Amino acid sequence: MRPLRLAMQAFGPYAGEQTVDFRALGERGLFLIHGRTGAGKTSILDAICFALYGKLSAVQGSDMERVRSDLAGPETPTWVELDFAIGGDLWRVRREPKQELARQRGEGTTTRPARATLWRRTGCRGDDEEGEVVATGVHAVGREIEARLGFNADQFRQVVVLPQGEFRRLLTAGSGERQEILQKLFRTERYRRIEAALAERAGALRDEVARRRGDRDVLLDQHGARSAEELAARLEAARAEHGNAEAEVRRAGEAEANAREALEAARETRRRLDELEEARQALDALRAQEPEMARRRAALERAEAAARLADAVAERDRRVAEREAAERDRKDAGRAARKARKALERAARALERETAREETREKARRRVAELEGLRGDVEALATAEARLAEAERALTEAREAQDAARAQHEAARAALDGARERLAAHGDLSARAQALQAALKEATRLREGREALAEAQEALGRALHAREEAEALAAEAEAAFREAEAALREAESRSLAAMAARLAERLEPGRPCPVCGATEHPRPARAHEAAVEEAAVREARAARDEAEAALAEARERLAAAQAEAAACEARVRTLADGLGEAAAQPPRALRRRERELARELEAAREALAELDEARARLPELEGEAEAAERALDAAAQAVQAAEQVLAAARAERKTVARRLPKDLRTPRALEAALAAARAEAESLERALEAARRAHEAARAEEAAARARCEEAEAAARRAVRAAEEAEAQLAERLGAEGFRDREDWERAHLPEEKMEAEREAIEAHGRALHEARARLRRARAAARGLEPPDLAALEARLDEARAALEAAQRRAGETRERLRALEAALEAVRGIDRELEALERRYGVVGRLAEVAAGRAGGEQISFERFVLGGMLDEVLAAATERLRLMSGGRYVLRRARTQQDRRMAAGLDLEVDDAYTGEPRPVGTLSGGEGFLASLALALGLADVVQSYAGGIRLETLFVDEGFGSLDPEALELAMRALADLQGEGRLVGVISHVPELRERIDARLEVVAGRDGSRARFVLP
Repeated sequence: MRPLRLAMQAFGPYAGEQTVDFRALGERGLFLIHGRTGAGKTSILDAICFALYGKLSAVQGSDMERVRSDLAGPETPTWVELDFAIGGDLWRVRREPKQELARQRGEGTTTRPARATLWRRTGCRGDDEEGEVVATGVHAVGREIEARLGFNADQFRQVVVLPQGEFRRLLTAGSGERQEILQKLFRTERYRRIEAALAERAGALRDEVARRRGDRDVLLDQHGARSAEELAARLEAARAEHGNAEAEVRRAGEAEANAREALEAARETRRRLDELEEARQALDALRAQEPEMARRRAALERAEAAARLADAVAERDRRVAEREAAERDRKDAGRAARKARKALERAARALERETAREETREKARRRVAELEGLRGDVEALATAEARLAEAERALTEAREAQDAARAQHEAARAALDGARERLAAHGDLSARAQALQAALKEATRLREGREALAEAQEALGRALHAREEAEALAAEAEAAFREAEAALREAESRSLAAMAARLAERLEPGRPCPVCGATEHPRPARAHEAAVEEAAVREARAARDEAEAALAEARERLAAAQAEAAACEARVRTLADGLGEAAAQPPRALRRRERELARELEAAREALAELDEARARLPELEGEAEAAERALDAAAQAVQAAEQVLAAARAERKTVARRLPKDLRTPRALEAALAAARAEAESLERALEAARRAHEAARAEEAAARARCEEAEAAARRAVRAAEEAEAQLAERLGAEGFRDREDWERAHLPEEKMEAEREAIEAHGRALHEARARLRRARAAARGLEPPDLAALEARLDEARAALEAAQRRAGETRERLRALEAALEAVRGIDRELEALERRYGVVGRLAEVAAGRAGGEQISFERFVLGGMLDEVLAAATERLRLMSGGRYVLRRARTQQDRRMAAGLDLEVDDAYTGEPRPVGTLSGGEGFLASLALALGLADVVQSYAGGIRLETLFVDEGFGSLDPEALELAMRALADLQGEGRLVGVISHVPELRERIDARLEVVAGRDGSRARFVLP
């Protein structure tokens, strides 16, 4: 990844929009980022990390509240945009944090959520081109960036951006953390997938062998055999038994068929006799309904006569309803006419009142004209007051500026005095800081070891408890197995007794026994009450097998619990031995001691930084104090001038105000009075016009209401005559059809559907009576000469035959199922034996490969992927050593540790250094601050060299180093600068943040960061 252009707004100390164009460096690969403390040098790295990952460059400084600039106004949004290249591909990413911004409409603020967008660009149309959108949204862009760059934010900080206090992380990282970084940089996922595939295949083969062996054992146990040969012998015996059972089924079937035919014939006779009796009863019931049918015929005839008068009744009801409606309309029209006459009278009186107010309307018109004439004086007064307000505001600002200048002058003098005091009060704190760092490292080791010991002790307690539970479960499972085994032996004994009794029942004197062949049977077996069937034996055997499986599982669990407890005890002893006296101290005390040392070390480092900063800023503070004094004098002169302007503005306003009434001196008051006068005049005019229109409308409404009333009177008279004619016609037709009056007609009248139902009922009764007579004749002919049969005796005979057949079929089915099960089991056992032979051959090869790939075949526990990464790390260390030898004057060589520090951890990627002064290797963590910085810088550069040489690796074209050079002595700094100078021709971009003056002299390409009152600015300064 190589940055091309960085743009940001309202980010950290950069209040306005700021653009850093890295392309201005051209072919230069090394540049310095410098400026005063707090100006915003590290914010450049923060902006790059934030654009890519939404996080800042330092882990301990990841407070996202410092993303938004305190100098930016509420209407200015915070955003960061980065153009970068990965190989030949161009990309642009833009991010905005969650922020409070001013509302576009109205007052107050609104919360804008975090946003992010990633584009792929062609670069053809310059910086204005955004390109194709690849991802939107904070999380989606983060995932896409990690996939494209090849590592996450933490790994980016270890490999590309080396922030303050973090540059040694890659050097001193553990073997596991370093493995994660190298996996992503070299993209060795395929080796891990090979390990996983081999392990998965070996596990599948192992599980398949165990499963098939279990299947074979289950098949043999189900049939009480210990081997395939014994199972074949049981199969032959089952075939003979099945032949005998089939013959018995044939004999029982013939007897059952004869009994069933006899019973069917008897049931047919019984059915014919029952049909004859039912036919007689049905005919008698229909004859009893004849009187009721005659009454219903007469009622139907009278209802048909009433139906012929329905039209006359409906006509009479309609005319009566029309008469009542016409009467209601006549009354409503009369009320409306009276109401309209009263409304006309009210409108006439209102018109007279409004006509009499003409004088009031004329006064309102004159008031409007008077107020319009005062506009000129009011505008002149407003201008004078504006000048007065401007003069007062200018005086206030001048006084505030004077107060600010005075405060700034006092602050500058205080800062200058404080810097001088600190330079005089502080001594050499370097030795104390080094001692505190060593003590903190030891305290951290003791605290981590004590916490690990506490966790191990807790794990030991859980393991001991689990072991006790496993021992109890194993004892219970063993007792249950013994009980199930005893129950199986008892069930088998009773089953044999039952089988002997059944065989004895079939013995006949003189016929040979099917078991021994003897023709005499002196003591045949007898049935016993406690005898059991074969199903009970199977249940007992299944219970025994289940108990045996539970016992095996409990024993395995007990062995695992015992092994876990032993491992926990060993870990507790190892951790306690490594801690010594600290093992007896509570973790809380060790953590408190670690925090105290960390605070003391931080305070010492801050004091050292303040000392350096105070020494560097002393000339600057002196210049600031002098400038503040000059600014204070200028502010006093500005206050005096503003007071003179204010006096002149007050005199002008007083002169203009005398010409206006007090209540009309403002444009707002005048316009309000003018609006009120106009409103009054317009209201009077509108009232007169409204009264005229209301009078005309009332006159028209009264005429219309009078016409509607006359029309309603005529309609009511016509409706009365029509109703009288309809009633006379209805009375005449009622008499003609034989009805006395309307009530007599209503009693006879039936709905059409009810009459239709009555017709159908009468006709259905006639048809049913005819069919009942024919049914009785048929039943008498069918039952002639028949006698009632004895069904109970015939049914009992059939039940006995069926029971005998079912028993024979059941015995034949049992023998058939036993025969089929034995045949299938024998074939399955032989097939499993063939499969097991092939599976075991394959597992012997795949299992060994999986162990080797997983690192379990040797003593160093190095997996296949870790072995490959170790070779790649060797190349990285060789490249890093070339630079470290130069920077350390030939003293140090980086290499992989050849001995495993902790046998419980996977090895292979730990680092150590060969010290030419002592001739002995030692851990990288023992390097001093300056030595560790040089080694970390060499490792980062060597990593970039090697990663880019692999076709599948990630291109590391950029490196940023934030501080660290101040810990180097002059000789080491010279060697480090020589190594960095060699990067100029390698096409790599290296940015260095440092206050060391020698770096400014040696690095001619610089990115200067300058702080100001309105925010910081950054620009490239090139030779």
